[in-house]
Formats: sequence, structure tokens, C-alpha cells
Amino acid sequence: MAYVVPNSVIQLFKGINLDNRYMHTVYFANEQAQDTAFTAKVFKTFNASQFVRQNATQVKVECDSTELQGVTYLRFKNTRTGTKWYYAFVIGAPQYVNENTSLITFEIDVMQTWFIQAGNVLPCLIKREHSNTDTFAENLEHEPIGSDVYDYDEINNTDYFDEYSVIMSTSADPTAGGSSTDLIKYGLFCGTTLNAYDCNNGTEAGTIANEILNQLGSWDKQQQTADIIDLYTFPTAFVEHWGISVDAPVADILNHVVNQPLNLHGYTPKNKKLFTYPYCFLYGTTKNGDSHIYKWEYWVGTTLGGDATFELLYSPLGGGMVECFPKDYNGIEENIDEALVIDNFPKNSANIDAYQAWVAAGGQTRLNNQSELTRNRNAATIISTTGNAALEIASGTREVIRGAGMMATGVGAASGAVHVTAGLNQYAQATAQSLNAYADVTEANNKIAYQWNDVEYVPNIVVGKNTPSLGVSFKTLNFHFINCCVRNDEAKRIDDFFSMYGYATNRIKTPNITGRQYWNFVQTENCQIAGDMPASSKEAIGRIFDGGITFWHNINQIGNYAQSVTSGTVNNPIV
Repeated sequence: MAYVVPNSVIQLFKGINLDNRYMHTVYFANEQAQDTAFTAKVFKTFNASQFVRQNATQVKVECDSTELQGVTYLRFKNTRTGTKWYYAFVIGAPQYVNENTSLITFEIDVMQTWFIQAGNVLPCLIKREHSNTDTFAENLEHEPIGSDVYDYDEINNTDYFDEYSVIMSTSADPTAGGSSTDLIKYGLFCGTTLNAYDCNNGTEAGTIANEILNQLGSWDKQQQTADIIDLYTFPTAFVEHWGISVDAPVADILNHVVNQPLNLHGYTPKNKKLFTYPYCFLYGTTKNGDSHIYKWEYWVGTTLGGDATFELLYSPLGGGMVECFPKDYNGIEENIDEALVIDNFPKNSANIDAYQAWVAAGGQTRLNNQSELTRNRNAATIISTTGNAALEIASGTREVIRGAGMMATGVGAASGAVHVTAGLNQYAQATAQSLNAYADVTEANNKIAYQWNDVEYVPNIVVGKNTPSLGVSFKTLNFHFINCCVRNDEAKRIDDFFSMYGYATNRIKTPNITGRQYWNFVQTENCQIAGDMPASSKEAIGRIFDGGITFWHNINQIGNYAQSVTSGTVNNPIV
């Protein structure tokens, strides 16, 4: 066998912060950039060394082991393999062989040896990576890190619930003073008269109350039917917009705009994903039982700090209802399905004079007619009964006279006595009939009098019922919009995590290995590696990517996250 002159080169390094866990590596754009960076870090070079096999685990160098303490990395190349460098981790401390020889145990670094020089990741499932664009609402994949500790900043509420009116719905002619077209308001049929009384127009509450009572009294005095269908409280702004108030102008559709804050309760995150749900969101509530979570990122065309628009629909009919829904939200132009609703406005009650209401309803007329009819019928009964009685009395009188004559002449004394008795009976019957008729008339008149008395003493009528509302009383009933965000210390913790490990991606693509100033983290699933390298190295590199690895862009700052800390928070900006 021919003798081969030793001509391999071995270089040792200190301060290369890489190990065989493959949590970190260094990215180089090409092999020349890699060689330049490592050359500047060489601690010792051994030329004319023995050939180093790629599958070897140890190599001897001519150096005392005490000089090699702190060596963590090496590379070698053999003349037989051209200019290719093989990079390796130093495993453990160099071992003493003799005064001039040390034994170094190593393991090939497949990332620097094969991937940086010849490897290529084929499109695969990217689980996490640093996004090369951090536009608001761009990265919305669910994250494994979060918080349930929030701060709340109430942004604003609508201006439509500061003043209230009392609405009285009655059965009076709704077209009085108007036309039949007034019955239709925005497609809703209003077949009653709505009377609105502004309780906040600068007058005293007592004056308003008297105004309402005067209206009730005017119905009584005019003997009109005081038929109140409903009496309730409703926001004045909607009353005027609807057009119940004669002098109020009709405005355009009512909108409410909410502006997104540019910080999280004073903390400005480095990663814009913290401005999206569940780290930051808009909470809408009526503070009266209805609430909804709105995600800032769901507004169409919204940029960070943009406007979120809500539209208000309302109706004062049937006790009143107001809906507030987002526009251009979650892909829907008018997202009524995610509306907030207020429909429990307080009801009011009114006290009406029952007697006057009875009179206004025609009770007096009906009773007068009944009395007149009764008197006429009774008069006819008396006349008829009296006439019959008179006939009976006359007939009885004749019978008495005849009987008396017959008895006086002594002719038919017995027969005369019979005639006298019959005449007296007829007379008595007639007298009884006459007395019964007068008694019936008296009883009928008494019944009518009793009806009058009953009506006069009936208790007053209470229309409706009071359903008080503290929300209206204290003016908290409204559409409130609150910006909710994780607390500052939690936001910083999550922000640092995103800066170190990027965002959840879960897409089929090639990974972003560059794009950030200091490092790029990548984690894949079923990663496939292409390139001119051994199959075992491809398999090893694929497993490294699946486990997650950070590519550093400066060989002197491997693992040094502190280099990017500003204001106590990790920062890894896009380049």
C-alpha cells in the first residue's frame, strides 16, 4: 500500500455557541459567507493532519489538552474531498494522550455541513415561523399561548340615550291633522296615534307630568274615549328621528363610529398580532343583559387604528326597540346577526277617572236611553193597568148596584147578594192591579238610580303598569364599547414569545429562514430536504426542522436574545 502524506486541515473554535440539540444554527447566504465567518473565529489550525473520516467520532491533534480547554467546535477538510469543509460539535473536553497529543471527540453538524452548503427545504406544513410581513389582521392563526387577565378601557358610547321622552299610544284617529301616508314609517304600519312628551326640553318634570295629565283630562272633558293602548319611555333622539315630534327634522341613518386604540392600555407591542383576538378585542354591551365580542381584525378594510362603524335601527312601536349592528364586519355588509339589542324600555302608568271614562265611552247616553225607555214602558203599563182596573171597578160597581137593587125590592135576594160579592171582588182586583203597576214602576226607576250610583263610585282606572329601569334613571342604558386587552405584564410576556418564536402558521409553503434582523425561528411537520447530501443527513435535517430551530444571522450573537431587548421587551424587527 502506498504511503499517503497527511494533508488534512483541522480547525478548532472557541465561542461558537452551537450544540448537538440543534436548537440554534447560523444562517449564511452561501458557502463563501460561511467560510469567511468561521475563518475569523479560528482558535487553532492543524495542517498536515491525518485523514479524517466523515463517520469518525474522534480525531487526534498535536497539542497539549490543557491548551484546548474551552474548545466547543471544529471543522476539517481533506485534500481528497476538495475544498469542502465538514463542521462538527466538540463533545466533552479534549482528552490527554501525551504531552503533545490530544484526543477530541466530535459529532458532525449536519446543518452547517450539508444544509447551509447544499440543502433546500421543499414546500411542507409550516407550523411556526417569523412572518416577513407583520401587517395588522394578516396573521390570525390560533396560538398556544394566551392570558385570561384583561384590562378594560371604555372607548365611548352612543349619544342617543342621554334624553328620554314619554310616548303615549292611543286609539285616536292617527290621520287627524295628517294623511293616510303618515301611517307608514320605514315600512312599519302605525295604526295608532303616538303622542310624544319630551322630558328633557328644559321644563320641569312636574310641568311635563301636568301636560300629560291635561291631555288625559281633555279627553274626559270632551267626553272622548280615553283609550290608552300603551305608555312608555323612549329615547328622545329616536323619537325626533322617527318624526313623532312635529317640529323635528328627519335625519339620515344613525351611525356610530368606534376608533381602535394604538396601544394596549399604555403598552405598545412589537408584534401586531397582539392587537387581534384574543389578546385585544372590542366588547360591546348594553349593561342590561345583552353583550357581544367584536374582533377588530374582522372589519373589512380596517387598518391598525382604523374606524369600526355601527348602524342603529329602531322603532318606537310596541314599547320601543333599538338594534346596533356592525357594518362591513366579518364579511357581511350589514351584520344584523351580531347586533346588540335594547328592547326593555320602562313602561309607565296613567290614572283615568272611571266615571268620566264611562261617560266618554257613551255610558251616560246609554243609561239615559234606558231610563227613558223604562219610563215610557212603565207609563204604558200604568195606563193599561189603570184602564183595565177602571173597567173592572165600573163593572163591579154595576154589579153592586144591581145586587143592592135586587135586594131592596126583595126580588132575588140571594142573587143580589151574589152580584154584590162579585162586584166587590172585581173592585178589589182592580185596585190590586193598579198598586202592583205602580210598584213595578218604582222598582225599575230604583234600578236605574242604583246604576248611576254604582258608576259614580267606581275606582279610577289605572292604564299600564310601572316597570322602573335603573339603566334609564342613571343613564347607564346605552350601547357601550370597551376595548379589552391583556394586562401589560401579560402582553409583554406574549410579545416576547412572538419575537422569539414567531407566529403559528399552519400552511403549506417553504419556510422563512431570513427576513428578521437577528434571527428566524422555523418549525415544520414532515419536512422534506432536497440537495446533494447523504440520505441520513436529509433525514436528520428534516427531524431538526420538525422539532423547531432558530437561524441566527450573526455568528457572534448565537442565542443572545438580550441583544434585541429594548425597553425591557424582546424586539426582532423585519429587515
